[in-house]
Amino acid sequence: MIKGGKRKALIVGISEYASLQKLDFCKKDGQEVYEILSSLGYDTSENNKLIGEVKGEKIKDTIYDFFGDTSNNPDDTLLFYYSGHGVPDVDGDTYLASSDLNPDEPGRRGFSFEELRKMIQKSVSTRVVAILDCCYSGAAKVSKGHEDDAAKLGRIAIDDKSRKLPQGQGKYILAASQAAQEAYALATSDHSIFTYYLLQGLKGNTESVDSEGNVTPQSLGSYVYRAIMSLPADKRPKQTPITKAEESGNVILAYHPELKPVKVEDTLASMLKFLRESKVEDFNRMREQNPTVSLDFSRENLHGVQIAGANLSSANLSRINFTQADLEGANLHNAYLFRADLEGANLSKASFSKAVLEAANLSKANLAKANLSNANLSRANLSNANIYSADLQQANLIGADLRGTNLTAAANLTGADLRGAIFEEEEEEKPTGAITTTSYTKKKAMDSVAGNSNSSSGAPKIDVGKLPVKEPITPTPPPVKERKKYYRLLVPILAAAVVGIIVLVLVSSSSILHQGGPPSPTPIQPADTYNNRIQKFTSDGTFITKWGSPGTGGGQFSSPFGVAVDSSSGNVYVSQRENHNIQKFTSDGTFITKWGSDGTANGQFYHPQGVAVDSSRNVYVADSGYYQVKTP
Repeated sequence: MIKGGKRKALIVGISEYASLQKLDFCKKDGQEVYEILSSLGYDTSENNKLIGEVKGEKIKDTIYDFFGDTSNNPDDTLLFYYSGHGVPDVDGDTYLASSDLNPDEPGRRGFSFEELRKMIQKSVSTRVVAILDCCYSGAAKVSKGHEDDAAKLGRIAIDDKSRKLPQGQGKYILAASQAAQEAYALATSDHSIFTYYLLQGLKGNTESVDSEGNVTPQSLGSYVYRAIMSLPADKRPKQTPITKAEESGNVILAYHPELKPVKVEDTLASMLKFLRESKVEDFNRMREQNPTVSLDFSRENLHGVQIAGANLSSANLSRINFTQADLEGANLHNAYLFRADLEGANLSKASFSKAVLEAANLSKANLAKANLSNANLSRANLSNANIYSADLQQANLIGADLRGTNLTAAANLTGADLRGAIFEEEEEEKPTGAITTTSYTKKKAMDSVAGNSNSSSGAPKIDVGKLPVKEPITPTPPPVKERKKYYRLLVPILAAAVVGIIVLVLVSSSSILHQGGPPSPTPIQPADTYNNRIQKFTSDGTFITKWGSPGTGGGQFSSPFGVAVDSSSGNVYVSQRENHNIQKFTSDGTFITKWGSDGTANGQFYHPQGVAVDSSRNVYVADSGYYQVKTP
């Protein structure tokens, strides 16, 4: 918001010249600058608008009156704009050319920049901005016939004399020095290049305002400079714009509150409020308006919310509480719902394609007609869930709890991975010849695939090879349920321990991670597994940097687990349990490459954990799911 005293402007746009090339665009420049500043609330009296043909005496008197006005106050903002010919002299000064200026004697009718600098410096106002858009097509004598050389001389003169303005006192210079052909480079705009972007910046855009929505000399100068320098080489002036506008936050040229950048934290807070209040349309609209904001509602409590149709795609919803919530038809494509609690939630017709639902609680959830294709549901609790007509194609259901869930009701189970899935609570073994509940459940599923007459028509396809295999029952000794559970847990624990010992030996070896001698202190880079990122610290715990976000692409993670650093190059290797790959980064987190995929072949992984690098830069990976250590 603009505060302080009055804002006054003096606009000079000279197009008519007796001894110099006519510059029609300067008249248009001055007129539109006048209109823009008037609309922004500047005092732009007709006396301070000099456009078209302007004599030297008139320019000089008006400039003196403008800066020397006794009614000026320290809090006033004074803006001086000039568009026209600039003529450098042999003594290193530059003159703002009047219509009657003689280029051989610029000091007679021109107004020197040195004189302008003194007027600015003597002004009682502490907020003064001078904007000069100078064309040097008429400076042939000084430049020996070359406009480009004249523009260079003019730029040097303005730049040199601008340095004499005292720092930190609110006196600022924005200036352009260009030859005639360069000024006309944007012929379709009817403005010079410099003024064209100046006008765009004053009108307001996201690149010309600061964090408060203000256009300051610094933000405006930076915007104009970037815009001009991004032009193609044949359209770009050879002399770059001059910006002497350091620390100009106290000078506000324009205010555009609608362009004030919204802080990510505020945006997320507003979106979360909409969800809590079940205002789905407002939430979806705000998300559409802020496409670059990554949703992060991890660990939030949204029990019982009514948000059918909400767009939560690619959101981080790790450990969120969605119990008894209504998310019918919601879009959760590629969302991260690790250990999310969705017990009893209505998820019918919702899209969870490619979502991570590892270890999530979906007990008693309504997943009728939901899209769970390619979703990661490993170790998820789907007990007593309704999956009628749900699409589970290529879904990862490894170790999922499916007790009480009618798997044959799903619409599509093609390619679903059911290794280690639990179908029913196992009972104590019955006498020889008895059929256990587990055996019966598997028999029903196999009957569905085989087209058994007892199965309903149109039953889904199930990959029988991936169903849990029931060993033949032996009458003696009859193992009990508890003992079988312990054995089932003990095998992977022992295997993981063996893998961990191997990796520890590798890491501890003098040939691993360090080349010769004891390791030197290096920054610590832990894997922040459930936040899906890597954080880097000094050895005393001082934070340095972080990188990563949920996802499957380069630089994205799904449960990063192991981290190793190549001491010779500083490169960082990260193992990913759920993406089943290894990613390689520079020490500052720049993604380099990745390798690996889910599988048993060489170069493939299943839940890789430990990773280490030896002195020859070989990488060792603990492939925990297959109980192996692999090297490239």
